[in-house]
Amino acid sequence: MENENPRILLIHSGKTGRYWAYIKKIQYDIPTKSEIPEYYRDNAGIFKTWFRVVKVEEAPKNVLGNCVVASSQRLLSEVSKSSMSPYFIINVEEE
Repeated sequence: MENENPRILLIHSGKTGRYWAYIKKIQYDIPTKSEIPEYYRDNAGIFKTWFRVVKVEEAPKNVLGNCVVASSQRLLSEVSKSSMSPYFIINVEEE
């Protein structure tokens, strides 16, 4: 991974919760059974990407205003209101 501290911004749908999930590993093949949370094991074959999350922390309330969508160079707070996309590649302006 290119980033020294890769992370994913998780947004609680319909709520105000925003969280950073810090990632140690990304893989595209199915992990060994012991590495898959029990509640996903029966459906493991439908997932195309697996992330090893090592830490989750609450993000600042204004985090969407600090995130720029890489493809459009628009603020995530604007783009997310009108897009049906489930994810965006973003750049974050740290405070």
